[in-house]
Amino acid sequence: MDKNLLCFQLRTADDNVCFGFGLNDFQIPNELKSEIIESLQNEINIVFVQRLDYAHGNAQIPKFQRNNPEIRNRIRAFQNLLEEKYPQIRKILPFFNAMQEDELFFFSPKVDIPFEEISSIDEYLKSQKLDIQYQIYISMKNAKYENVLDEYSLVEFKDNEKYFIGKDQNCRFCNKDKTKTTFKNKSHAISEAFGNKNIICRNECDNCNNEFGKNIEQDLINYLRFFRDYYGIAGKKSDNKYIGKNFELIKSGDKLKLSYKYNIEKEKNNTSGFIKLLPYEKIIPQKIYKTLCKYFLSTIDDSFIPCFKETINWINGCKSSQELPKIAVSMSKSHFTKRARIKLYLRKNRNYNLPFAVGEFNFTVIKYIFIVPFSNQDSCLFIKDEDFNRFWLFFQNYSYHLNCDFVEFNDTEKVNPYIEVNKDILNFTTPTPLK
Repeated sequence: MDKNLLCFQLRTADDNVCFGFGLNDFQIPNELKSEIIESLQNEINIVFVQRLDYAHGNAQIPKFQRNNPEIRNRIRAFQNLLEEKYPQIRKILPFFNAMQEDELFFFSPKVDIPFEEISSIDEYLKSQKLDIQYQIYISMKNAKYENVLDEYSLVEFKDNEKYFIGKDQNCRFCNKDKTKTTFKNKSHAISEAFGNKNIICRNECDNCNNEFGKNIEQDLINYLRFFRDYYGIAGKKSDNKYIGKNFELIKSGDKLKLSYKYNIEKEKNNTSGFIKLLPYEKIIPQKIYKTLCKYFLSTIDDSFIPCFKETINWINGCKSSQELPKIAVSMSKSHFTKRARIKLYLRKNRNYNLPFAVGEFNFTVIKYIFIVPFSNQDSCLFIKDEDFNRFWLFFQNYSYHLNCDFVEFNDTEKVNPYIEVNKDILNFTTPTPLK
């Protein structure tokens, strides 16, 4: 972490934000910046001091504290004193005003907290907001997961093991055998661009593999390229520079620099903690949905493939649909993985109130939870709110614990995507303005 950054992190059960104010945020001479930021760091720490130990010269700053008028008054005084010189300070108070009275929050004077610790912190905050003992909350969470497993078989894959899916016979996507196509190339069930080296599909032919790689999977790869480059995920190709319409991400050795264009006045008043980045590459949203379903079908056992004949027709472009189920999208440090992971849920019974196949795709800080459409084991498409909500509320291991956006990936034409990223998620402070 750059020593010339004022950094601290705040988390609640429902929200989190890293405050990081860098050299370019302060209109002060370069030779004074280090000294002044150190002074500011001490000032913000004093806001959260609960007790002073005069005998030993220590200040006690508990990690977990309660939102109350005293805290807010300290923050207000801190802000009033400094906001004219340092407008970025204005972002702090709105975070507390949005919290409930006496709500528990987490404070840390550092932002680079290990992912495992963040997950435990978030779980603890949620348990306290629900007024449930932490261990009881964890037990309840596990019980909700068990309820899902009463209805579904779950397939997971370990990072350190090799998996060879399917028998070396007919292609599962075109149904051609060795007399009509070839199986010479290694077919990765999930693209190597997402770090997959260990899950191989034996019965995906060379033609289908080539077609998917060129015409379908590339949209998801482009869509998530920023996260690949930011976290240094090397696939077949690895670039040191990623340039978008309003940003540049440049890697030099172990150092990473993000610059982006923004309106200085608007940025001063941006209390959301989010920035919007605009890539050059256009994407077709429905191809992203198709790719997720293709990964699902590449990793299930051969015996289930007949249930997805219409799904495969849709992926191959032989079936069209203008409306698909929404995809739940969650972005959190606690999801972090450098290698893409996939979970497969397959319904064990004829409970048609629930979808037959549900997938989870996790890459870096992104998690997608999606229904695999058009199975012959479903009685509806789970497009109507009533049907989709029934599915989502049943999967309480997700709905009860994840903050998700529900995104439509229906478009079949190219669109200009944007990446709305929480600065806390990326672990960077205010990016350098792009000149």
